[in-house]
Amino acid sequence: MNGEIIMKIFKTFFAIMTCVLACVFCNGAGANNKANPSAIISHNYRAFALEIDDVNAAIIKAGDKIDFMFAFEAIFKDNPRDMMSTTILQDILVLKTVKIKGRNYWILSLTPFEVQYTALSQRESPFPAAATLRSDGDNQRYPVNIAFMSKIENDDFNLLESKIKRLYALPVPCESRDIKNNSFANINALTANGKNLRFSSVAFRDKLKIGDKCYRQAAVSPELAQILFLIEQAGGKFSIEER
Repeated sequence: MNGEIIMKIFKTFFAIMTCVLACVFCNGAGANNKANPSAIISHNYRAFALEIDDVNAAIIKAGDKIDFMFAFEAIFKDNPRDMMSTTILQDILVLKTVKIKGRNYWILSLTPFEVQYTALSQRESPFPAAATLRSDGDNQRYPVNIAFMSKIENDDFNLLESKIKRLYALPVPCESRDIKNNSFANINALTANGKNLRFSSVAFRDKLKIGDKCYRQAAVSPELAQILFLIEQAGGKFSIEER
C-alpha cells in the first residue's frame, strides 16, 4: 500500500471523526429545531454533520429532502486540468441545521456507506457542498451525468430539459430586474474563461438576499443544477433576462 493511499485513508477517517464529534456537540447549539437527532434518526442510519455555506443554511431547513453536489478538480491525460461537478447523493433527509462558532452544518440522515462516501468527498473537494431542494413526495433517485467545465460549451442544452425539477439558489446581481414568482426567464452565464451561455425558459421562485448578495430560486433539472453550480464555483457570473 503506497503512501498516497494511506494518506487518503487517514484523511477519510479524520473527516468522519470530525463530523461525528460535531454531531455530539451540536445538540441544541444554535439549532433551528430542538429535536435530538438520535431520537428521530431511522434504524440503520447515522447522523452526519456536513458543513455548508450561509446560502444553503438559509434555504434548506430541517425536514427538507435534498440532493447535494460537490465540485472537484480533475486531472486527465488528454486534458491536464478540468473542473467537474457531481451529485453525490439524492433524496437525503435533513434532520436539523446548526451553527457552531459561526460555521453552518446540516445534520443529515445517511447510511454508513453514504457517511464514508460523503466524508471523502467533503475532504477532497476544495469547494463547499451545495444542494437542490426536492418537492414534497418526490423520493425517486435518478441517474445524473457528471458535468465537466471543458464540455459545457459543447452540450446541447435542449437535452437538459426534464420533467424532474429541483430548486437551486442562483446568485444574481441585486440590481437585476425583478421577475415574478412562477414566471419564466432566461439565464445568461458568463464563464470564468469568457464563454457566454444561455439557458432558456427557466421557472423562478423566491428572491433572497443573504448578506450583501442576492439569489433567485430556479426550478431546473438535476443536470442543469450541476452545470450552474460548476460555473458558479469556477468564478462565473449570472444574469436573468425576461423572455
